[in-house]
Parts: sequence; structure tokens; C-alpha cells
Amino acid sequence: MTRNQKRKLRLLQRQNGKCCYCGQPLALEDATFDHVIPKAIMKWNALNNLVVSCQSCNSGFAAQPPKEKILMLSRLAFD
Repeated sequence: MTRNQKRKLRLLQRQNGKCCYCGQPLALEDATFDHVIPKAIMKWNALNNLVVSCQSCNSGFAAQPPKEKILMLSRLAFD
């Protein structure tokens, strides 16, 4: 297992095996990394700045500022 696969697995476990945005079950091979604070703003790859999501949710957040991502994540956490 590669380093990235191990990191994705750890994040999937933290997220109960679901996409952090839509909440749908997410397989390891379909998981994509997403930076809560975008890499363009802060080149920070620590696990506490990463989540895993499905490809459609990840690409849907590409243009969102960090505040919007954080608000979306907090809304999902309290649903």
C-alpha cells in the first residue's frame, strides 16, 4: 500500500467511510484528497488540512474559498 493510500484510508476511517461533502459511501480507490484550506493559499498537506471526497464533490468545490468549504463541512457535521 502506498503512502497516499494509507493517508486516504486513515481519512476514510475518520470520516466513517463516507465522502466528507455528500456523505455517500466512498471506496478507497474512488477517494480523492481535498484541502480544507486550498493548496493555492497554503501548501499544507497535514492530515488535519485534508479530507477525502468523491470526485464530483471535489471538483465542485474547486473554486470555493476556504470559508465556504469550512461552512459546508460544519453544516454536514451537525446534520
